[in-house]
Amino acid sequence: MIVQNSITINIQSEPFKQFNANMEKLLDELRRSNEISGEVRDQLLADMKAGREILNAPKPPRGLIELLLVKPLKYLMEKAGSEFISKLAGAALDWLLKMMM
Repeated sequence: MIVQNSITINIQSEPFKQFNANMEKLLDELRRSNEISGEVRDQLLADMKAGREILNAPKPPRGLIELLLVKPLKYLMEKAGSEFISKLAGAALDWLLKMMM
């Protein structure tokens, strides 16, 4: 099977480990937060969980990463009522974009 517009991410690399640690903190804070309504929060959590799983694939499609990780992280940077959540989302997005280059 050929996956078009895929990327390769070294899941053993230090940047990937830092991204994962940052994402864990972000997801934990998001679960506890009342700043984002329940349904929206649940959708963001589900999308980012799926996106993280896709990153473990040998050739994750760039479009799915954009949809399931980049867009939710950008949304959280801009719309989260918590400055801490916004900063965690920004840091995770920075790591993700570096790995995607």
